[in-house]
Amino acid sequence: MRTRKLIEQVPLDKRIDVICTDCIGDEILKGFFSGSNPEACNVCNKSGRTTTTGQLLANTSRSIIRDHFEVVQKVDNNDTAPLTLSQVLKEVTGIENDNFCQMMANNIVRHPRAAENGFFDLNNFYLNVHTRFDLNEDKWGSIALDLIHRQRYFNKKAEKFFEILLDEAIQAETKTLFGNLPAAVKKISAGRTLYRARKSNSSVEKDIYNDANKALGAPPKKIAAHNRMNPAGISLFYGAESEVTAIAEIRPSIGDKVAVGKFKTTRELKFFDFRGFNNFPLRKKVSHWYDLYKDRIDSRRFLSHLHKSISQPVLNGDNGYIITQAFTEYLLNHQEQRFDGLIFNSVQHNSGVNYVVFPEKFEASNFIYENWEPEFPVSLNSPPIFHTINAIEYKWS
Repeated sequence: MRTRKLIEQVPLDKRIDVICTDCIGDEILKGFFSGSNPEACNVCNKSGRTTTTGQLLANTSRSIIRDHFEVVQKVDNNDTAPLTLSQVLKEVTGIENDNFCQMMANNIVRHPRAAENGFFDLNNFYLNVHTRFDLNEDKWGSIALDLIHRQRYFNKKAEKFFEILLDEAIQAETKTLFGNLPAAVKKISAGRTLYRARKSNSSVEKDIYNDANKALGAPPKKIAAHNRMNPAGISLFYGAESEVTAIAEIRPSIGDKVAVGKFKTTRELKFFDFRGFNNFPLRKKVSHWYDLYKDRIDSRRFLSHLHKSISQPVLNGDNGYIITQAFTEYLLNHQEQRFDGLIFNSVQHNSGVNYVVFPEKFEASNFIYENWEPEFPVSLNSPPIFHTINAIEYKWS
């Protein structure tokens, strides 16, 4: 939380811009003030409450506005409509009374330093500087470069970013007919079907007939390949919601033989669902007075782009997956919010859905056994089905 400012109350006798903290909507801002005053609030007309003045609020808000807003030209067709100075003050303070906010705006422009650089002016229009987003230039890109080129392991910078990102994701909600539901958390019951495909040749087919659950399940840790959500050596179970998606994900060629296993989940599982951010979920307003305001807004903006970014093929070599691998590892080892896996849309099959299932929790001492393999909360439900690929459809734009 922003360090509490030493705000000195000014005498309130005969002031016409007195406001009580009950009329200040921002919870952090109202916490800066204490003590009751007999002077009545000019907004709600109630007395005996903790009060301050519009002039003091206006002067205190100057630095916040400078930090988080910029002057722009008014363009009527902007995706985000520019705000007047009084509207900015309304957003920053949470005061709903338009006349009082206009009074604060008048106080700001009368300040001796208001004319500096022409920033504070009643004729100006403003936008929050944190509404812009560039996937490559913003913090996510910075974290990715840091992990790739500077510090891949024990990266506190990445861990802190993931911590805020996860917290924002957990708080996000989506409005539905059944009320507001978590946007990022999806629970599926035991018995849910997941499909997993594998290209099949004579040796693979032999393995499948000998032990289909092992041959079609998650790969052994020693041969677990570098993938979108895991580095080499970390075994995860990649499955799909439909058989056709599972086949499309392994990208077979014409003439290839493919084996498909039909797995069932063995218990209720909790997934981090990237699809929840396709639409803008409902979120609690972040106070401009909060110390980590920019970090929170960065995370919110990134979450709306995250699903699309992880669904795209990576073509720039092994390092292209490192950021999603790091985030997956953070979720896999997070103690307070234990997840059993991830859900995201398939880029190989339109409308397809992919699942990544994490191993069951295990003791570190298990690693001393060379033949030990992690177990997964899925089990092969029926004999595998073999297909031969006869045609592949391509679409482009």
